[in-house]
Amino acid sequence: MKGSISRGLAAAFCAAAILGGSTAAMAGGSTPVTKGWTKIVRGVNGTNCDATAIGSGNQPPVKPTEDLTDLSVSCSQDPKVTVTALRAPLPNAHACVTTLDALRRVRPNVTIVADPAPGNGYHCLLDNITPRQFVSGATYQP
Repeated sequence: MKGSISRGLAAAFCAAAILGGSTAAMAGGSTPVTKGWTKIVRGVNGTNCDATAIGSGNQPPVKPTEDLTDLSVSCSQDPKVTVTALRAPLPNAHACVTTLDALRRVRPNVTIVADPAPGNGYHCLLDNITPRQFVSGATYQP
């Protein structure tokens, strides 16, 4: 039984990789985020939303024109949640702020899943968008 569970999980992760989906979404506990008004915040250091810096912060790092994989951001579908609340758990002094609708305008198949983490109940994972596309749809906030 134990081996069949491991094989089943391995198959799910392989399917996610083949289909271009997020392995985090397959891992359980993650919920797809679909509301266009969803606020998305990525903490940054520096004085602008830089595609190279966003790509370097991805694990593994990617070039500005390569798709991000599970980029760590804060997000909320609740319109009452403020950008200030989303920024609070982030260690960075500055942020790139956007909405799911804004990102869909530059990359219609962008995906994001809620993935709450200790210390950040708003933690989400962003996929299927390049750093360059992300910053084109985001606004820098000092």
